[in-house]
Amino acid sequence: MEVPIETIFSRKYTVLSLLDLTIKIVYDYIERYDEDLLKTCIGPVRHKMLEEVHRKMKDDPHPMCPLRDKKETNRDEKMEKIWAILPTLIKSTVRTKLDVSFLTFIRCNFCAWPNYRFQEFIRCLGANTPSLKELIMTGPYNLEYSLEERELASITKLKSLIILDIFRVQVALSGILDISRQCNKLKKIRANNSVTLDEVRSIPALRDDFKYVYIEALLNADLISLHMETDPDINSKKNLISMRHQPRYIQEFSLALPFAKKLQGININCTCLVETEEIVDFPHLPVVEYAWINCKGKSAHTSRCFMKRNGESLRELRLEGIHSKENMTFREIFSFCPNLQCLEFFDCNFSGNDAPVDAMQKLKRFWWCNSDIRYSDDAAAFSSILSAPLLDDLCIAQKKIDFSDNATVIARIQSREILQNLKKFLMPNRMIYTGLTIGDCILQLKRFNDLKNAIQSVCRF
Repeated sequence: MEVPIETIFSRKYTVLSLLDLTIKIVYDYIERYDEDLLKTCIGPVRHKMLEEVHRKMKDDPHPMCPLRDKKETNRDEKMEKIWAILPTLIKSTVRTKLDVSFLTFIRCNFCAWPNYRFQEFIRCLGANTPSLKELIMTGPYNLEYSLEERELASITKLKSLIILDIFRVQVALSGILDISRQCNKLKKIRANNSVTLDEVRSIPALRDDFKYVYIEALLNADLISLHMETDPDINSKKNLISMRHQPRYIQEFSLALPFAKKLQGININCTCLVETEEIVDFPHLPVVEYAWINCKGKSAHTSRCFMKRNGESLRELRLEGIHSKENMTFREIFSFCPNLQCLEFFDCNFSGNDAPVDAMQKLKRFWWCNSDIRYSDDAAAFSSILSAPLLDDLCIAQKKIDFSDNATVIARIQSREILQNLKKFLMPNRMIYTGLTIGDCILQLKRFNDLKNAIQSVCRF
């Protein structure tokens, strides 16, 4: 016994409207219609039919599942009919927005559309919906959807396209950038957990008018998220071309190469990085200004290679998770990065209180905060940083501080030799006194307060 069409589009049996009847007849006998006759038959109600499908699918997690009735066995035939009618339903020269997620996001193990069907549907868009301005695609959790050469070619025919959203549908980075160049009206592209990295030499250059580009590759460099906009918000953070990268192998740093000439900011997390000592030369990023490198207690070789190659252009640098055993010094950092305006350390230890004044002529902000006891073996010595002539923002939050030159530093502060421009200052007492006698604890607390009060006295605000 054939299952009535209303069991596919609704949970309840209702009296069929003329629209429902049209859908039922076309659905049941679609393979018998001539294509031109089919267009004539459903043309006047095409939009309403598609809206009805949308509505029903929002009301029901899997309304089109042919196996809702356990007696139903011709599942493949039903799915074939559904897909046969869809291109005709969406065909329109005036349609400007299409969200195909309602077709792919079906929470039903029996009725998930296969990738080849999804691709067939995308291939018809260039011809069937030439006026699209916004296209949204979302793949299901349990299947791998992808856009290959023919699907990309179909999308590039959408010359009016302004917004392209892709979620969990794999597409090569070269394909995304090619679409951005051929669809020259595109203003926003979002591809979350979708982009794969192909051969660097095959990747087209980034279009000049994209002012905001954010690339994120966490844990797996083969699956990247990409967000691009030509007209971002006024917010300065959305006027950057930046990357957040968590590589596993040094070869994955090549992800930066397609964007190298314009990349302004980079965030590198070394948690999963292996074979760090094999890095010979970091990719050159000629205009990079902002860098955040988290070594996670591993070798600082990655940080050194990056600063050596790209430190000249850096204005802001944040380092995290560097052990004292790495023997990194202030002098080393400033020798690579002489134009820093902002320098921040979190859970780091350094060897040598030797920051050169000549290399700190532009430094305005210095923060050094250690909250992890593993990075507090050695007392933090930072007095040389206080000689930066433009320093106006200072934060020191340490469990151990080297007060050996307190008298000299306090005298220079009081004579206004240093910290002449200080406006913001924070120095919370996070000192630990484990293993000290009561007398030593009192002495350390006095030294802490003497230094803090001296700095506070010259802070303008």
